[in-house]
Amino acid sequence: MAPKDPIATLEKIEQGIIAKAIQAVNNTGRKVEEKLLRQHMSGPGDNSLARRTGTAARSIHLEPAALEAGSTTISAKLYAGVIYAKVHFGPRGSEVKIVPIKARMLAIPLAAAKTGAGVARGGPTSGIWGPTKCFRSKAGNLIIWGYQVGKAAMGTRQKTVTGGQGNAVSLSYARRAMAQGELVPLFVLKDSVVVKRQIDPIVDLVQWAKPVLTGEIKKAGLLRAG
Repeated sequence: MAPKDPIATLEKIEQGIIAKAIQAVNNTGRKVEEKLLRQHMSGPGDNSLARRTGTAARSIHLEPAALEAGSTTISAKLYAGVIYAKVHFGPRGSEVKIVPIKARMLAIPLAAAKTGAGVARGGPTSGIWGPTKCFRSKAGNLIIWGYQVGKAAMGTRQKTVTGGQGNAVSLSYARRAMAQGELVPLFVLKDSVVVKRQIDPIVDLVQWAKPVLTGEIKKAGLLRAG
C-alpha cells in the first residue's frame, strides 16, 4: 500500500476544521438574529423598537458564514435591509438628527392620523383628510388640521364649506370647527427631529455573541472544554 500523502492529509484536516468553524459561526449568527428580533424588535423599550408594520423586522437578513478569500478569517453578516435602520442602530446614547430632504418641513403624524398600531394612515397631502388648514395651536406648534375621517356625509359638508374646491377652509371656520370637535390635529410640522438610537450592535449583539460563539466552538470540538 502506497503511503498517504502528508500534504493531502493535512489539507483534509484543515478543510474539516474550517467546515466545523463555519458551522459554529452560523449557529451563533442564528442565535444573534433570534435575540435581535425577540428582544430588540418586539416592542417599545430602552433598547427595543416598537413593531408597527413589521417592515424593519422582516428586512433582517443573516448572510451565511464563509471563509474570506485569501485569508483565514471566517465571517458572517447580519443586517437590516431598510435604509432607516441606521436611525435606530448605533452606539448607546447616540442620537440622529432627521431633516427634510424634499419638503420644507417634516410632518409628524399625530394620534388622529395614525392607526391603532401607530402607523401613519397617509401623508399630509394624500387627500384622505378632506379640506385641511395649517395654523398654530395654542402651544405655538404649527399644525395641519383636518376632518375626523369616517363621519357621515363628509363629502357634502366639505363641498359646502369650501365652495366645491375641496382643498382649504377659512381660518375662522377652522377655529369654530376645532372648538366644536369637527377639526382634529393631524400633523405637527417640524424643521427637524432628533431620534435617540435604541439598539447598540456592539453591546447588545456582538458582546453577547462572544461567549455563545465560544460555546459553539467547544461543541464542535475545536476548543477544549473547561
